[in-house]
Amino acid sequence: MFRTKHMIYSPHLPIQLLVLGILDEALKFVRNFDDQLLPMIHQNWHGLVRKFEMKLKDDVGVARETQWRVAAEALKVVNTMCELSGLFVYRKVVDELTPKLCELMREAMKRIVPHNRCYSQAASYHFLLVAVER
Repeated sequence: MFRTKHMIYSPHLPIQLLVLGILDEALKFVRNFDDQLLPMIHQNWHGLVRKFEMKLKDDVGVARETQWRVAAEALKVVNTMCELSGLFVYRKVVDELTPKLCELMREAMKRIVPHNRCYSQAASYHFLLVAVER
């Protein structure tokens, strides 16, 4: 579980998604052990925040879609962190994550085309859906 802090920086999509899933489950597994939960959150925080630092205007096609997908999965992990740790990550979320999320949500909203029915299949739509549900 402690190796997730290194593997979270992998440039490969399957590894990124797998690590985020493992981290999410590991956090739930150690929820009752604050001496393991809080250091795990702290050690993985920087890597998670980096998942929301996308260069959306430079990338095209598949690369952009994978970034949105990774951001959606990272947002689920952040949600788990918030649920399990309470006020421990409050300041981090407010100071570091909220500005990045607002920027990403604005960018995702720009992609909505009024009569484009296939937009609901796009990864940016999935990101917005996860952000609103959480």
